[in-house]
Amino acid sequence: MKNKILIGIALVLVGIQFIPRHKNTSPEIKKHALFTSYPTSHTVENIIRWACADCHSNHTNAYWYSNIQPLAMWIDNHVKEGKEHFNIDDWNNYPPYKQYHKIEECIEVIDENEMPLNSYTWMHENAKLNDLQKHEFKLWAKGLLDSMENRYEPNQLKKPKK
Repeated sequence: MKNKILIGIALVLVGIQFIPRHKNTSPEIKKHALFTSYPTSHTVENIIRWACADCHSNHTNAYWYSNIQPLAMWIDNHVKEGKEHFNIDDWNNYPPYKQYHKIEECIEVIDENEMPLNSYTWMHENAKLNDLQKHEFKLWAKGLLDSMENRYEPNQLKKPKK
């Protein structure tokens, strides 16, 4: 009986490997939309590229484990949710109030150590942000908010009431 259960589990694990997955692999671009809209230092670009872009852009680097089910399904869902929340490649499609709010949220999740997720940094050591990287990122983000405040009228940076 024990052997039948083990064989059944093995067949299921092999069988789920044939479930097709949605790969987030648009061609990688040199500059994400966010970086073309506002000046961004090379340091901050690298921070975002290494700590954010795999889940918050249209291109996720494929790692060996991302093709193994059921892990692949979990990663695909995680990336889908990340892009729904904030996608740096869709930045130019966001109205100013949404851009402003997303940058405020970025500062908040970095301050609260909510991003990058531990489940990501566990496998991606270079995505862990040290205090200097967090400081660099927040300086850039606060500068971006200031720039937006100078560029837009205050009512353009608030979500319109329905």
